Amino acid sequence: MSKDVLRIAVLMGTKDGAAFIEEQLQSLLEQSHPLVDLWISDDGSADGTTAIIEAWKSRWRPKGRMTLVEGPRQGFAANFRSMIVDRRIEADCYAFCDQDDIWEPDRLESAIDWMRTQDAKIPLMFCSRTATMTETGSLVGHSPLFARPPTFRNALVQSIAGGNT
Repeated sequence: MSKDVLRIAVLMGTKDGAAFIEEQLQSLLEQSHPLVDLWISDDGSADGTTAIIEAWKSRWRPKGRMTLVEGPRQGFAANFRSMIVDRRIEADCYAFCDQDDIWEPDRLESAIDWMRTQDAKIPLMFCSRTATMTETGSLVGHSPLFARPPTFRNALVQSIAGGNT
């Protein structure tokens, strides 16, 4: 991971997310990392989600590419899987997000900073604690802070990476 500026592909699955997607798109646009391609696979929204995404494309241009594709309409797992195997999506690193997330501005930069300290010969996965919020933005709580280090062995008995992050 020696390149100065890495190209990040953020993969987002959507389905009827019109109520939440603008906040997530804004939080992605505000990422401190300068080169972010956003790939959105919509799994058959009927609430205006895709119209909101289309309206955002011109705002996204300075950041990278924004691409909206039609999902497989087989549920969220198949929707994300369809992006993972999509050969058109090329990047140095990949990040997964949900339509109702709101990311801190340094989320991607923090991940990259950590990855640069690791052995480049070993596959890496970056994940962090999540904060659960009410619809009005009040903090409900955080995901567990595990006492054991995140290893493959521990991953078999505890979920260290909640959601798609």
